[in-house]
Formats: sequence, C-alpha cells, structure tokens
Amino acid sequence: MLESDSYDNVENYGTTLQVVNENLNMLDQTGTTGITIHMGYDPWIINLPNTITEENTITSEIKSKGKALMLADASAEYYRHHRENWDQFKADWVTRVTTLAKLYHPAYYTVIKEPPWYIPMIAGISRNTSSPQDQQIEQTSQWISLLKSLITAVKSVSPNTKVGIAVSGDLYNGSPSGKIDSEILQGAIQLKQLDYIGFDIYTATAFENTAQFLQSNGGGGKQIWIAEAWSSTTAKTGDSRASSNLDVSWASFLINYAQYIGATGVVPFYTDFFASYSPRPNSTQGLLSFYNGRTPVFYEFQKLLADGK
Repeated sequence: MLESDSYDNVENYGTTLQVVNENLNMLDQTGTTGITIHMGYDPWIINLPNTITEENTITSEIKSKGKALMLADASAEYYRHHRENWDQFKADWVTRVTTLAKLYHPAYYTVIKEPPWYIPMIAGISRNTSSPQDQQIEQTSQWISLLKSLITAVKSVSPNTKVGIAVSGDLYNGSPSGKIDSEILQGAIQLKQLDYIGFDIYTATAFENTAQFLQSNGGGGKQIWIAEAWSSTTAKTGDSRASSNLDVSWASFLINYAQYIGATGVVPFYTDFFASYSPRPNSTQGLLSFYNGRTPVFYEFQKLLADGK
C-alpha cells in the first residue's frame, strides 16, 4: 500500500509529489508487481482540483513503472462529519467508484472494504436492532445489492478492471461485525460478476478464520487476496528492534500462508515501516529523508519476492 497517498494523506502537511515518488520508489525496490491506493474521495467532494491533478500524476507514475494499480475504496473523511442516510450513502458510493474507475482504470478495484468500517459515516445508526437504519445495514441482501451496483458501475466505464470485496479476516471471533462480514462474503462469492474476494489479516485469529471460511465455503471460483495485512492492528512506532524482529518473521509466515490458501496477491498495509519505525515526519525534507531509510522487513520482502515467493 502506498501510505503517503492513501486516505487523503497526500493532503498532509509536508507531503508533496516528490515525497510520494520517494515512497513509491521504496515500494518499487521491493520488487513488487503492484501498488494499492486506498483513495479518499474528499478532493472530489470539496473540490480540490490541485489534489486531483496530483492523484492523476501519481496513478500515471505507478502505471509507467509497469505496476498493476489496485484501488481500495476509502470513502471520504467528509462523511464522518456530514453523515448521510443509507440510501443517499449508497447512491454516492456508486458515483464515487464510477468516477474513480473512469479516471484511473485500475487493474483491481476493491469496491467495498470491511463493511462495518463505513458505519460511522451513515446517519441514523444507533446500534439498536429496532432502528430502521440499523436493520437495513444489517441485512445481507442490502450489501449484496450494493455490491452488484458497484460492480456494474465499475465495469461500465472500465470493463477490464477486476472488481472485488474485502472483509476482516476475523470472521468467527463472536463479534457482530464478524457475523455480518461472513454472511456478506457468503453471498458475494455467488455473484458471477465478482472477480475476487479479499481478507484483511492483522491477528492470529484472522489467519485461522480466513482458512476456516475458505475450507467451509470455498472461494466461488474467485481470486483470493490478502487485501490488507500487518503484524499488529495499529501502526506502533518506537521500539524498532522488537518490532523489526517480529515483522521479519511475520513477513515470511504471511507469504507462506498466502501460498497455502492459494492467494493471488498480498498487500502489506503499514508499509511506512519498510522505511523506519520512527514517527512519520511532517516536513517535506524530513519525509524525503524518511523514505530513503530501509528496515529489515523491507529487505525480507525484497528477498521473498526475489526468491519467487
């Protein structure tokens, strides 16, 4: 994942196109075949033409390096402060993926990532099972209908884009979100138009639950992706020695696990740790220096990829 350009990070203080290019060069040097951007839609909602131009340049640069571009829907931070009712949110979702697919023609597009992640952006949610809005978003049929609309929208403007959905790998941990994700994914693998399913793996149970889901349900003939992954659920900076030792072992296990489940691709998430375990600077010069660093987990992925893993 290209951290400097995901979730509207390109708008952060100190982040310039030169900084993003240094970040991209670092990822390129691992030998990766693709780059994922969790693209935020705020520049289109609040009209930031300069940022949109930057996104155009960044996506073109990725393709010019011969890398497959994967987009993952990051919705927009705007909706956290301007919530919409479910019907309007779905309509705007379709508009969002249509716009971005038409602009960037990604090789892959994860149009839904972790359904419960969107809840804070939807108006009227009370976590009360009797609430009409709560009942709607807890219906698997609502999400499958939305997924069908999103697939159709992307394919209508970018027919060669492979479209997928990703869920948390913690499917059987007893949480309501795990139950919803599991039910949605069971419905999704029945959709002929869907190209891939993804699992976001950050915990030991996510490794176990992902394998369990595939053993119980199969993949419906879809490509299988580890759409997000890291050794912890949060980006913890500081103790670089302990973290780097863990991450080197984790990287090797992750790739072997991906081969075990027959995954097409793996997307490491907190890739700033390829550069450093120090807090990310907030100045341009600091960021340029930051992205010129390399950590043991960077070299581990580089080695795994060079070995054909």
